[in-house]
Amino acid sequence: MSYYSKNRTEPLPNVDIETWECTADGCKGWMRKNFSEDDSPSCPFCGSEMENGTRHTNSLQNNTFRKPADAEQKKA
Repeated sequence: MSYYSKNRTEPLPNVDIETWECTADGCKGWMRKNFSEDDSPSCPFCGSEMENGTRHTNSLQNNTFRKPADAEQKKA
């Protein structure tokens, strides 16, 4: 048996994050606001509306690059 692990990384810090949470009774769907593109998204699981909420979970950064909406409108 090995009592030591090679993975000695520090755990990610837990913080309160803003989320979108599904309003349907039987659905537990939610997503981070900084990972969504819409101002009022629908649930990806059941299609119901989602409302603002908060959760205490790991802090993650969204590293995807999105062009600002103004830049896309200037091209058109």
